[in-house]
Amino acid sequence: MTASSTAGQSLTPAAIAELRARAEDGRVVVIALTDEELTALDGPETDQVAPRPWYDEQDVQTRHTACVVALRGLAARGIALPSQVAADGGVTLALPDDVHAALAMRRAASVIVVAHQRVETGMQARVLYGQGQRLVLEEHVSGGGLHRFSVAPLDEAAADLAVLVDPEGRAGDADGPRRTLTLSQVAAGQEGLGELGDTRCVTVLGKVVLGEHGEPVEERVSVYALADRVEVADPRERDAQTILEVGVVSRTTLRARLRALLADGAA
Repeated sequence: MTASSTAGQSLTPAAIAELRARAEDGRVVVIALTDEELTALDGPETDQVAPRPWYDEQDVQTRHTACVVALRGLAARGIALPSQVAADGGVTLALPDDVHAALAMRRAASVIVVAHQRVETGMQARVLYGQGQRLVLEEHVSGGGLHRFSVAPLDEAAADLAVLVDPEGRAGDADGPRRTLTLSQVAAGQEGLGELGDTRCVTVLGKVVLGEHGEPVEERVSVYALADRVEVADPRERDAQTILEVGVVSRTTLRARLRALLADGAA
């Protein structure tokens, strides 16, 4: 049993509009899906922005088997029910409106921000799909490959992202001076980044938007949460080499930086 893309199922604009309207008033939790369930619904050949930590470690045969079993499980739970079977065996699935709307919003983001975080216990990721100036579709990805979807107002998503990058709330009341480092200095461990040996977690955020001519434009920033402060490192190009501008940020500046990453910027 294989699935066609969920886009094959008719989804009315009203379903997306209804989910967006509810999310304007506060976060709407949609669903949690495993790597293989999400892959089965999207189609195994569909490019994925979000990491799939469990699925990507499997061989081809295991991936195929996992997707088949995942579809059976989704059907048993009443989440994905076959609505049409094509001559080639492909199946079009009927999904709950919120689930289908969220997956559609995932493919129609105005901006995408991917946050990869390294902590002592492992890795986790969060993918945020901007939906214009007011809403964000969030996809929380655990190290074991569980994807939790919700839709939230932009300010609420920015606040939650601030908690992710600064889980102990160490950002203070004032910004600190900025300093410049070359990548070779950082790689060589030379003085400049400060006492980052006490870093609690490091989060690397990448933002992708479409440029003036439709080309992908990426912006990156790294956030270091330490025992007594939060530092942000921004890569810059100078004299044909990449440098890092590093400095302590206040909680207000941190929240503003994260909100700016999530905002569309078109309006």
